[in-house]
Amino acid sequence: MFRLKLHIFCLVMLLLIGACASRQPVMDTESSLKARVNAYWQHKIKGEFAEAYLLESSEIREKVTLTKYIEASAGGTIWLKADIQSVTINGDSATVLVKITYAFLGFYSPKEGITRNIRDYWHLEDGTWYHRLKRPKKNTKV
Repeated sequence: MFRLKLHIFCLVMLLLIGACASRQPVMDTESSLKARVNAYWQHKIKGEFAEAYLLESSEIREKVTLTKYIEASAGGTIWLKADIQSVTINGDSATVLVKITYAFLGFYSPKEGITRNIRDYWHLEDGTWYHRLKRPKKNTKV
């Protein structure tokens, strides 16, 4: 009888430990995603477009040169602030709702800038989150 109780106790403990262990990577994944999103937007805010380029997905970096990326990024929008509102992770893809504040260079903008929420798309490549310019198509791996 004692052995049966001991086996049940051990089984329950293993299940509890397994449940806790399986939850940790999700939190680590979310926190690492948030860190990448914050880094990406801070580079944009500071005008560090070469650094932001390194956080773009390999698909983008294969198609767009660093020079073209910088030309497009520096072309009239001044990023003032970015705050993560929510994160939705679905496997190796994520959608991050970001509240951004920006102004236009050479055009009238309110002193405090224009604020709106945008959906920011991210993809997990080899354990690291990378920014995507648009939502991945359904039924595709990337």
